Amino acid sequence: MKITTTTTQKRQQLLAYLLLFTLVVLATRNASAQREASNWYFGNKAGLNLENVTYSMNDGALVSNSTCASIASPQGDLRMYTNGVTLWNSKHLVIADGTGIKGNTSASQGSIIVPVPNSNHMFYVFTAPSNGVDIYNNADSLRYTIVDMSANDGLGQVDTDHKNVPLYGQIEEKITAVYSGSSVWIIAHGFKTNKYVAYKLTASGLEGPVESTVGTADNLGGRGCMKASPSGEKIARTMSLQNKLELADFDAATGIVSNASIFSNLPGVYGVDFSSFSNRLYVTTVGVNQNYIHQFNLKLDSPSQIEASKFTITPPANTFPSALQLGYNGILYIANSQSNTLGNITNADTLSNALIYNALALTVPGNIYNGLPAFNQSYFKRSPIVLSVNDDALASLQVYPNPSNGIFRLSVGKNKSQDIKLNIYSMTGSVVYSAENFEEGQNVISVDLTNQPAGVYFFDINTPQGKTIKRLVIN
Repeated sequence: MKITTTTTQKRQQLLAYLLLFTLVVLATRNASAQREASNWYFGNKAGLNLENVTYSMNDGALVSNSTCASIASPQGDLRMYTNGVTLWNSKHLVIADGTGIKGNTSASQGSIIVPVPNSNHMFYVFTAPSNGVDIYNNADSLRYTIVDMSANDGLGQVDTDHKNVPLYGQIEEKITAVYSGSSVWIIAHGFKTNKYVAYKLTASGLEGPVESTVGTADNLGGRGCMKASPSGEKIARTMSLQNKLELADFDAATGIVSNASIFSNLPGVYGVDFSSFSNRLYVTTVGVNQNYIHQFNLKLDSPSQIEASKFTITPPANTFPSALQLGYNGILYIANSQSNTLGNITNADTLSNALIYNALALTVPGNIYNGLPAFNQSYFKRSPIVLSVNDDALASLQVYPNPSNGIFRLSVGKNKSQDIKLNIYSMTGSVVYSAENFEEGQNVISVDLTNQPAGVYFFDINTPQGKTIKRLVIN
């Protein structure tokens, strides 16, 4: 089954209320989902800031065909980023001894930066080779480098005694990570083997490896991506040259991968990621007449049912979806290769026809190639919340007129105005309005959005009694 961009655009207004339902009933961040993944650097000096209304950044130094990783503080302040070869700090200067990192800019998903648990300044940078070939030493291709970002007045210093330390033999060009309590699993896959390998990073250092012999060996080179689900329960791995997707179970308590299943008939399958509730899986297929985005429903009982649930989105002509990366805002971002645009799916936890796909959602400075930054996937985990639709205080919140020309009024009803916090989001997920600390006793709060274009917006209203989200329309 396929849906074209034209069809999606026509349906977008009608389906927006489904996004509202998803946001209200399902979407809230888990305590672990903070702002470490808020700053993205990728491609040819392309940048994206999920904290910034304008999103795009043009201050980055990174140039990479695919490999890229970045990390921020829990408050969203950039700490460092890399293309697998060079490390840069928040001032976009090369970190001391941060050159000569033995990764490869052409690896599909060739680096990830993981903070040491319980530390705000120590980081491990893991790197993988391209196509399984470590040009420095074929026997050892999974490596790590330790960086102290408290050194040099916060500009950082590579620990030269722990630079390019070999961990494991040849691996595929993909690394992912996910929490296990306060520790973090770093997961890779053996090159031309059917073996997953996991290391646990604790406050005391690395433990492992835990090896799991399961699934299918990619004997054609290992090109493609791999992600853990935000829930830490699944692993998905693409094998581009074999046209296959592997989906397996992951035990975050032990690091063991099991119950691997293969989905075939995915020509040129490349990018992969989960939705924030880990109930949907997405992949891209890349090549001549095969540029698609596919969704699978992970809530079904068996692998055969999941494979049969494939739903296909067709991008517009001359749009080439490549890497996928979930944002902490729940939006799935899509790298449009050889362009300066990102696509997105704003309601990635929703099924098939109700999806809101924006093929050219964001324009960024620089050029996008095949990669988007890799992160600890647990940063994107969301958990359901329970909202009482009969709660008098929440039900008494009313927004009017709606639709309007951009001037809205919020009647606080049985709530106290001084306790209300407001955020308004655009369809792309950016915050276009934020306010709190209203005057005590104020019965009606006026909101001016006349500086925003016509369209659908979402009014996120937080009170001590709970949270509700209302759909707004500007004519």
